[in-house]
Amino acid sequence: MRCGADRSSSLGGPDCHRNRSTLIAKIGAVATAFLFPILLDAIGTRLLLYGLIVASVLGALVTWQYRIETAGVNPDRLGEVEPEAKSPGTPAGAHLRAH
Repeated sequence: MRCGADRSSSLGGPDCHRNRSTLIAKIGAVATAFLFPILLDAIGTRLLLYGLIVASVLGALVTWQYRIETAGVNPDRLGEVEPEAKSPGTPAGAHLRAH
């Protein structure tokens, strides 16, 4: 999956990372559906359920670590790219002055 310079997806979505995480989730769901019966026979119910608990907790930790903070953010502007940061020597409001 390609991401453009503006972090948009080649699939047309506003956020490349959202599309990537959806892809990873779908691959995980399909892999679990196919591997569940095989693992159930190989390692048994107890170990399989413990493995699923560990995977769920790890997924929750990764989700928490890479969450997007939306407190104080207008939901309509979440996908927009932030303007370039001003250089350290630029006075405040210089970008607002008429040239």
